[in-house]
Amino acid sequence: MEDQAALEAGLRSFLARQLGAEDLRLSDVRRHIEGFSWETWDLTAHWQQGESAHSRRLIARRVPQAGLVGPYDVSLQWELARALPLVSSIPLPEALWVDREGEATGRPLYVMEHVAGDVPAPWNSHTYFFDDSARRDVGRQLVEIIAAIHAIDPIELPALIRGREDPDLTAEVAHWERAYERDRIEPVPVLERAFGWLASHAGDVSGHRALVHGDFRIGNAIVRDGRVVAMLDWELAHVGDPVEDLANFAHRLYWGKLGIPSGLLSMEELLDAYREVAGWSVSERSMTFWLVFNDVRSAVSFVTARQLFARGATRDLRYAAFGRQIPYLLRHIMADITSDD
Repeated sequence: MEDQAALEAGLRSFLARQLGAEDLRLSDVRRHIEGFSWETWDLTAHWQQGESAHSRRLIARRVPQAGLVGPYDVSLQWELARALPLVSSIPLPEALWVDREGEATGRPLYVMEHVAGDVPAPWNSHTYFFDDSARRDVGRQLVEIIAAIHAIDPIELPALIRGREDPDLTAEVAHWERAYERDRIEPVPVLERAFGWLASHAGDVSGHRALVHGDFRIGNAIVRDGRVVAMLDWELAHVGDPVEDLANFAHRLYWGKLGIPSGLLSMEELLDAYREVAGWSVSERSMTFWLVFNDVRSAVSFVTARQLFARGATRDLRYAAFGRQIPYLLRHIMADITSDD
């Protein structure tokens, strides 16, 4: 197990260089255990500048030892975080500094400003919001944000971003099929059939080409005083079909206790709001294609989790538990891909 004292010493040295503060110290260093992509460390830096004492709360995101969405590229994440504020008003934490080679802590990381607020989840949306009006308002804000993301010209994005040269908007399907082939311990016939279904229905994509967040949902948004103040977790961002983001928002894993997309809006409300903001309608066939894809992608992530635990890459029992979720997703996938047989 990693020595947290050594990690803190590395972060302290790195931040001291960035801030020009030799006497810098850290407090309240803790790791967010939610999420399975980048390691996320919350900390407060304290230092003296002349006669003035300063403190600053920061977030460090580090390449994980065993993550579900590899390969990890800190340079791409950094370049995307720096590029987006130049081309859009999307609410984002400010990207501050990057350690591309991992010299400070043994693995690459970047540091961003801490944004105050809450991160609601689909399963608590029925209690987090004061009333249905407040819940729907945040849902509509998220639709406006996703439409703004989709309006960004892909030419403005870092050259390394996945899918930039994808002519038919289905490169993301191929990406996750490769992940399945890399990480499966044994064949999963339903997933192999589902990849075949996606290939045979590739013509159902919308034809719109955009920056796709890749994991757009309420659980990746910071909310403060009823406003969405930051969108987080861009590690799955790529160029592709914007309907993929809407389908992820509506992914059945994120329905919550209200049984609606992200626990915020009904499917009709979601698609109507997107049409009003983006100016075009999403077809049922496109939505179905990407809903199936999101089930498949989640199942592949669980296959990866099971493989990482089985080979000892992590001791986190949640990775082992993910394997038990695979059959539920496979049942939903089979229902969707055989509905038009």
